[in-house]
Amino acid sequence: MRRRKLKITNTLAFIAVLATVVFIVSCSAKNKKDEIPTSQNVSSSSSDEKSMTSQKQQTTSESPESSQTLPKAESKTISADDELTQNAAVNAEPPQFNNGILPDYYYINVEPVYQNPELPTGCEITALTTLLNYKGYYVDKLTMCDDFLNIDYNGNSSFYEAFIGDPRSGVGFGCYAPVIADAADKYLKYADSDENVFDMTGTEFDELFYYISNDCPVVVWATMSLVPSEDRYCWTTPDGEEVWWHVNEHCMVLTGYDYTNETVTVCDPLKGEMTYSMYAFKERYDELEMQSVIIY
Repeated sequence: MRRRKLKITNTLAFIAVLATVVFIVSCSAKNKKDEIPTSQNVSSSSSDEKSMTSQKQQTTSESPESSQTLPKAESKTISADDELTQNAAVNAEPPQFNNGILPDYYYINVEPVYQNPELPTGCEITALTTLLNYKGYYVDKLTMCDDFLNIDYNGNSSFYEAFIGDPRSGVGFGCYAPVIADAADKYLKYADSDENVFDMTGTEFDELFYYISNDCPVVVWATMSLVPSEDRYCWTTPDGEEVWWHVNEHCMVLTGYDYTNETVTVCDPLKGEMTYSMYAFKERYDELEMQSVIIY
């Protein structure tokens, strides 16, 4: 009799456990079903991710997710002629000013052009427009962007070949010196100018002061608010080239220096005319591959 009671008790316990398991499984299935996003939720999430991963909108050293989504659109074709133009701009021999005496202080009065609101990630072409305006070419930043800037909306190129993304949106990346030298060169040819553009990449920062002291502003690459940069792998091009991006990259126009106060003055497309620590700016300039462009 005692065994019988024990057997009944065990059977009842097994049934209770089995019922509990069935209940948990059914609840889990319901929860998973509830978690399937609707198309509206997916769209909203994608939009939020784009705004959060904007490479140009960061104001701290925190880096975005590496899988940044770029807007889908057709790329501007980079023709063989364009590549020749880029190479000509890169390889041209710049003027030499470093044989003279460098003053302790020099300042060029340059009117800054602001990138916002039309070009939230277009600091590079905006900086070039600032330089062109100073040189007497009254062209606007949108014309420079739409007509003279190589743009790759889909990320099939490197930052040395084209602006990657859309400079009119908050989710664009940017471009490096050869692309801006190329845009400047194409504009100068269009304007039938006798001046030339020179990619000065590799020039020591203090050597740029010789150009400043000869009234020659310099387009330079640093970072937003001089926060630290970080190298981030992005993708591999169809040609097998690994593409890396300097997170927090920003482009400005160097317009002055002051050895006494150890500062430099720039036209910042985001902030206007700004004064920064000479040594902090040099550190970021070096991080961004010592990239610079002049027109002379």
